[in-house]
Amino acid sequence: LISTQGATFPEAIVETISQPLLVLAGNLTVARANRAFYTLFRVSPEETESRLVYELGNRHWNIPSLRKLLEELLTEDQHIADFEVQNDFDRIGHRTMRLNARRLARGGGRPDLILLAIDDITERARTEAHRDLLVRELSHRVRNTLATVQAIAQKSLQQSATLETFRPAFEGRLGALARSHELLSNENWSGAEIGQLVSQALDAHALSHDGRIAAEGP
Repeated sequence: LISTQGATFPEAIVETISQPLLVLAGNLTVARANRAFYTLFRVSPEETESRLVYELGNRHWNIPSLRKLLEELLTEDQHIADFEVQNDFDRIGHRTMRLNARRLARGGGRPDLILLAIDDITERARTEAHRDLLVRELSHRVRNTLATVQAIAQKSLQQSATLETFRPAFEGRLGALARSHELLSNENWSGAEIGQLVSQALDAHALSHDGRIAAEGP
């Protein structure tokens, strides 16, 4: 081993890696963890080294499917890629972690090691979940808007004797619908005055001037 300022060459490499990293022995105990691991999980070497990886913290790595993958990793030439863990960690709260692992064959009769890299993707996962929510919400709103436009078109056709009378009626109702959307968008879709919305809704269907419906109140 090459020594560099008190640390062996492999140890220096482990410490250089910016993401949390565990070096596991053949029996899946922690042989070493880097500074990034201790910083992220707020634990000490005494709480980590020489302990089974499944026993760390509140046993948040004690996942049957992960155990199976790690045990297979010791006997087969394969790797673990993008294994996600969601858990409540003792000192840092609920997090989403992505794990990647490879077997490190050492030769010379020495047992193989496992390098287990941990990537905290909590914020990324939240961003992706929020994006998916926005896409679903947008799709829902578009479907509702198209259904409303279809209903307005059908109503306008029923009430129009000719295509010439249909056009201004349809365009007027579409304009009222657009103003309703503008009213909500100006409030960032958080809400609007009910009186304004009622007025816009009635205008969209040209019902506010025929005497059948009246709106009053705040």
